[in-house]
Amino acid sequence: MDREPVGDGYLVIQVYGVDFRTHRVLVNGEDLPQFDIASQQPGRPVWETWLDPIEEGILRRGRNTIRIMHGSTPQPDNFIVGNVVVHWREEADGSGGDGYDRYRNRDDHGDY
Repeated sequence: MDREPVGDGYLVIQVYGVDFRTHRVLVNGEDLPQFDIASQQPGRPVWETWLDPIEEGILRRGRNTIRIMHGSTPQPDNFIVGNVVVHWREEADGSGGDGYDRYRNRDDHGDY
């Protein structure tokens, strides 16, 4: 059963100690087209955060999968993934817009 796409988004990934630059990030089995995770200076691991665009049509309503795969380099690359965040926007049902009501009463809904 094909699930409905939700639009485009971004994947934010925090990594530590990446030695090679041939990793691939797959979302729902689709390779993200941009450069995914960069290598660091050998012997000088640090925490780094990378932002990778997710093209429209890859994310689906409900459960999605993220997979980090080693690329073509035969050497092992042991690194730590600290956090992975997926940010996306989708149209709210029946809103006909971006789902953000700029004219709400601030007293009822707090500050923006």
